[in-house]
Amino acid sequence: MGGRTSAVRVGVDVGGTKTLCVVVDESGTIIARVREPTLPWERSVSATVILAVNKTLDMAWSRFGRRERDDGPGEPKLVSVGIGIPGMVDHRTGKVHQAVNLGSGVGDIGDAVRDAFHVPVTVDNDVNAAAMGVYRYCCPGSRELVFLNLGTGVAAGIVLQGRLFRGMSGVAGEIGHVPLDPTGALCRCGQRGCAETMVSGHALSRIWPVSKGYPGEDLLLRARDGEVRAVEVWHGFGLNVARLIEMITATFDPADIFIGGGVSSIGDPLMRVIRHGISRLESESSFVRSLDMCDRIHLADQDIPVGALGAAFLSEEPVALRASHEIRPSYKQGE
Repeated sequence: MGGRTSAVRVGVDVGGTKTLCVVVDESGTIIARVREPTLPWERSVSATVILAVNKTLDMAWSRFGRRERDDGPGEPKLVSVGIGIPGMVDHRTGKVHQAVNLGSGVGDIGDAVRDAFHVPVTVDNDVNAAAMGVYRYCCPGSRELVFLNLGTGVAAGIVLQGRLFRGMSGVAGEIGHVPLDPTGALCRCGQRGCAETMVSGHALSRIWPVSKGYPGEDLLLRARDGEVRAVEVWHGFGLNVARLIEMITATFDPADIFIGGGVSSIGDPLMRVIRHGISRLESESSFVRSLDMCDRIHLADQDIPVGALGAAFLSEEPVALRASHEIRPSYKQGE
């Protein structure tokens, strides 16, 4: 591989428990990857990222046949670092204003990484980074797509005309806090019946509590065994995801909707129950039938680290500033 790549990029996907770092070449091919446990709270998160980047770069350079990084003519050069992180992020400045699972002092992570490597550093919300990764690696022919992250919370990353869409204030994609049932459970945002209370990993834990293991797996097994209550809850879950997909489709009309996040690890059974929910909605409305939602939805490939890969190319994503408006940080609860 030595000498055939003139530039490399680093992408970092910071999670509450683990941090994944990749080095990619100009074509987007992964050269090296490293996974490190995330050390929470203030300087520890920055230290985790810097350690992961250093380890991944060392691995990449060794694969180029180098014992150390060399800035000589014709040698591979690090051109940028991108970081996707759960929480409240000002993508213009790279400041993290709030990351509940990481601690309140993560704000200067962009500056810390920039000082360590002396290259441009871009920081954005992790769901936005994942959406960019899906766009580049899973569906490059699509100009409009949505990455629906069903994790501990629920959020969407939106790509329109090949660019991330954040809205005027960065709140676009905050669909986890759109009420689907105003009489439903109280959400941590203060509203009732938000999507997050109905279709997230946290919601599964609430509606199907188990003493051990993952609630989604236990629910699915019991539904397969024909347990009446389990079948009812499982199909209700799928119907609620279908309603969320209908809202996304009617609002953004994306060609493709990729479903990812921790809940998506259920795999094909999740897609089947969602399609069953869509069919139920279609049976009640000619408008819903016209949306062809089943043709739009896909399960995100669990083997592709879309968060880290998307982060690697965040620096290519143009940032349009609006001088007449204060742009608030992006905050998506899909971690």
